[in-house]
Amino acid sequence: MTSELIKENLWTQSLPPVDLVIRTGVDNAPHWSGGLLMWQTAYSQLHFTNTYYPDFTTEDFKKAVEDYQDRDRRFGS
Repeated sequence: MTSELIKENLWTQSLPPVDLVIRTGVDNAPHWSGGLLMWQTAYSQLHFTNTYYPDFTTEDFKKAVEDYQDRDRRFGS
């Protein structure tokens, strides 16, 4: 079994790769929930914020995107 075979059989197989994941409400302890979309987010950039989802504003989103735009993506290398 290969990683490509696994990806081809996921229900998300037709979706494009995830570029940015925004993790809200981390309370100063950034973490990724074990295994959550691990194949789809392997090369994603992660943005952690202490703001909880219901309070996450357009300005918070803009900050996350600006932070993402300033990064040098290396795709695991």
